[in-house]
Amino acid sequence: MTAVGVFLLVLLALWLLGRVRFGARVAYDGETGLRIWLRAAGAMIPLWPRKPKKEKTVKPPKKAPKSVPKALAGTEIPLREKLDLVRELLPVLLCAAGKLRQKVRVQPLRVEVWLPGEEDPAACALLYGRAHGVLGALWPVLDRALDIRDRQVSLWTDFSGTETRLSFTAGVSLTVGQALWIGTYTGVRMILILLKWKQRRGSAQRKAA
Repeated sequence: MTAVGVFLLVLLALWLLGRVRFGARVAYDGETGLRIWLRAAGAMIPLWPRKPKKEKTVKPPKKAPKSVPKALAGTEIPLREKLDLVRELLPVLLCAAGKLRQKVRVQPLRVEVWLPGEEDPAACALLYGRAHGVLGALWPVLDRALDIRDRQVSLWTDFSGTETRLSFTAGVSLTVGQALWIGTYTGVRMILILLKWKQRRGSAQRKAA
């Protein structure tokens, strides 16, 4: 096989790898509780609840950590400088969130809510109407930000119930290529900001000394 053929095969493999989707799936209901899976290339790997670990032998306690030398005392970054760094990083994070719009796929999205109405049926009916209004205002925002597929949201009234019941299943995923591109773009910008911030902080400390 020629070098051009090998190069084309490598490009094809990278393109196929970039198309692989990965993400997570979260499910909850009152009987089984919270469950979380990692999804990669169609495989579901359970993350939560964790399997019980075998009991280990108790190790002797470690020695108490040494006290911080006086020369290193007072080197904590002041809150003002931390806030300045956060203020510089925030536009980069918002830009990354904007680039993720319509790239994050939500599939499936199934939610069921039962509103209790045994004690006060009128209040339950009023809450039902308000909840529908909130959902009506929320869905257009979510549809603009995410690629939602296989959506099924149900809101019920339970006039014989005494507490709210909830169950949901949601899967979130994006491709490897999308994650790498956005992660690289965002990571490089954040590293440059951190380097400039450290340089400014170092020069300010030298002037103060």
